[in-house]
Amino acid sequence: MRVTRRAILAGSLSAAFLSRLHLPSMAPAAASPGCIFAAPTGHDSEPGTPERPVQTFARAVQLTGPQGGVALAAGSFDAIKLPHPVIVAALQTGKSELKGRLWVPDGVDGAQFHGLHFDGRNPTNLPSITVHGNDTVFDSFEVANAHTTIAFLLGDPRFGGRAARTILRRGLIHEVGPVGSLLDHGVYDCFSAGTNMLDLEIRDCSGRAIQLYPDGQAGLIQRVYAHDNGCGLLFSGAGGKAASNWTVEDSTFVRALAPTRHAVESWYPGGNPHGTGNVLRRCVSDDIGPQDGFRWET
Repeated sequence: MRVTRRAILAGSLSAAFLSRLHLPSMAPAAASPGCIFAAPTGHDSEPGTPERPVQTFARAVQLTGPQGGVALAAGSFDAIKLPHPVIVAALQTGKSELKGRLWVPDGVDGAQFHGLHFDGRNPTNLPSITVHGNDTVFDSFEVANAHTTIAFLLGDPRFGGRAARTILRRGLIHEVGPVGSLLDHGVYDCFSAGTNMLDLEIRDCSGRAIQLYPDGQAGLIQRVYAHDNGCGLLFSGAGGKAASNWTVEDSTFVRALAPTRHAVESWYPGGNPHGTGNVLRRCVSDDIGPQDGFRWET
């Protein structure tokens, strides 16, 4: 469905999306054998038990093995470059924060993050969260960076591998990128395969809510509400590549704020292949650009 008026009430839809952003209070990590507990009141010389937690996220990750659990108490912890995959969760959803840049590098496959808030401001203004590993999961999350940089970068052939099967589920992404810039996005899907973006609200991003450029392949976007961004959804390509075979369903893209931009659009440089197999079904938008590289179905 396409709407041609700007009468969608952000408040009511936002409340509906935000109501999904909760997990049970007992996080998945806490049930993992050998789970390490961290709290701002802990100390890194402690063993990481519930009664004697460590203080830093880095120490908790160090003490747990691959696929081990890290349970974070309420408070703020510095994000890191992960040395191995871990299952990280807040003991109370939304009360635990990772601040700074989180990097899931190539070869770190199967990391999971549940119920966390991410304050992605960092001194280098690199993406708040960079994912190069495979099978990374972010569930029931919130990401913001006070309008400084990209929120999620998924894959990048210059610095790491193709990010395969990333899942972004039940999340809020907002206050992303310097005001007036079109280069900083909510989700920058750069070099990926099989990304799933499910039940997300993305708002107040200076660039695109979701940018599929140049080589994200065969992804799924469902029940995303993107509003009041520079642009909502971009299909694009470069260097002989083009984002292709994306399915977008039951999603809303409205109120593109950048002049001359559309809520749903595409762009390809001269001589570059255009995207194929990209389809939007049962979606809502107030401003759809020319259907070049994507197809809009009712």
